[in-house]
Amino acid sequence: DTGQIPNKLEIFDADSMEPIGSVEFASTGTLDIAIMPQAGALVATTWFDGVSVFDLASGEKVTTLDEVGDQARSPSFSPNGKRLAIVDRNGRPSVWNTDDWTLETAGFDNLDEPLVALRYRPGGQELVTLDRDGQIAIRDAQTYELIRTFATTSKLDSPDGLFAFDETGRFLLAVAGPSVTLWDVEAGEQIGRPFPNDEANVVAIQDGPDAPRLVTAEGNSRLIWDLQVDNWFDLACRLAGRNMTLDEWEQYGPSEPYEATCPLRPEADDG
Repeated sequence: DTGQIPNKLEIFDADSMEPIGSVEFASTGTLDIAIMPQAGALVATTWFDGVSVFDLASGEKVTTLDEVGDQARSPSFSPNGKRLAIVDRNGRPSVWNTDDWTLETAGFDNLDEPLVALRYRPGGQELVTLDRDGQIAIRDAQTYELIRTFATTSKLDSPDGLFAFDETGRFLLAVAGPSVTLWDVEAGEQIGRPFPNDEANVVAIQDGPDAPRLVTAEGNSRLIWDLQVDNWFDLACRLAGRNMTLDEWEQYGPSEPYEATCPLRPEADDG
């Protein structure tokens, strides 16, 4: 008895809820999955059966990434679907060419601590990593050279890290254990204080119709956070009761000339 049970994964279009495809395989448990842009392939990591690649149209297994092994984490496709980045159980990253599923690179330079998570930034030019010391790093997605690092979040005792970008790719939500922080990727700065979240709570990131949503916990309450940047201006207007200052626009606003974002509110003093 191998302890294996049948797994069936069904994939649906998030807008129409029409089925895209499904895959079935025997496994001792699925850890993570990633779907290639344009839904061409699905990658599943498992506890004891390695990493499998499936063709979504046929549901057939294409290959296994034997070099990665069991208990891999954080599979992430580049936005164009040409590469898959993944972290093995020992925290070593690898990147695969999805045309023929060959290993493109194993390990990165200037990597002091094992990784727990990685994610391609929208646009595909950069790769974001999180290591077990809680340090967030930005790397070039072609050369994997280190571009910059952010201040550490919190040291991780176990592989437990998540990333989510807003639709513009400028803002990054980083989850390291119970610590949840929001970062301005361009400035390399944390925005505000960490989100309120109980120490024992497992953070969830839900896919929404327009942007991801974050779920944290405080006491007996579950807090759902809207991560769609367009909504933040209206919320800021209601809370501040005024327009943004020029300094605030420069730091938090879009890369466009200043304009009043709260037309029904008083103008703010410069500064």
